[in-house]
Amino acid sequence: EHGCWWKSSYYEGSVGVPLIASLPGVIAPNVESHQICNLMDIGPTLLDMAGGNPLPDIHGHSLWPLLAGRDAGDHPNETFSEHLGQEGIPSRMIRTGPWKCYTYYDDTAPVLYNLEDDPDEMHNLGNDPNYEHIRDRFVSRIFENWDPEYVLRENADINRDIRLLTRWGQAIQPTLPDSLPVPDDAEDIECR
Repeated sequence: EHGCWWKSSYYEGSVGVPLIASLPGVIAPNVESHQICNLMDIGPTLLDMAGGNPLPDIHGHSLWPLLAGRDAGDHPNETFSEHLGQEGIPSRMIRTGPWKCYTYYDDTAPVLYNLEDDPDEMHNLGNDPNYEHIRDRFVSRIFENWDPEYVLRENADINRDIRLLTRWGQAIQPTLPDSLPVPDDAEDIECR
């Protein structure tokens, strides 16, 4: 389980989220698919199910053909995930077919797994010269549409706004819904 106590890693236990669909008489029961999909595919899928036309410039792809038992067509078999942890280091992952690769925007070497051969992600192939061409291809894909400097700038802006709101909130002496003052240690309370 890689010591996962939260969903802030790229192991399958964190990034792999099952999608369950049921529509009696239309979607066959008890069918399992390993098609990679994204949350952004849900909107186009619902639109397609309702008979609507695809929206221009939408990033997701309809899963309706796959759910209805037809050929998935040109549905991309890849997904990306990004994370900016408490350390403030942006990272990004690509998962396509049996491969998963992720990299951090620092000196950390890219990580590569073949999930077909290593479903528990115990053997990092990222430093193996035999897989260098695969790793480099995925790292190139990761950076195609990703600007980690932008992520860092946006994060700095968000943190600045949070600090401003925190100071403002402390200055106006907010109260809780029961009209009691907010405790002095309120900045230590995390909302999730």
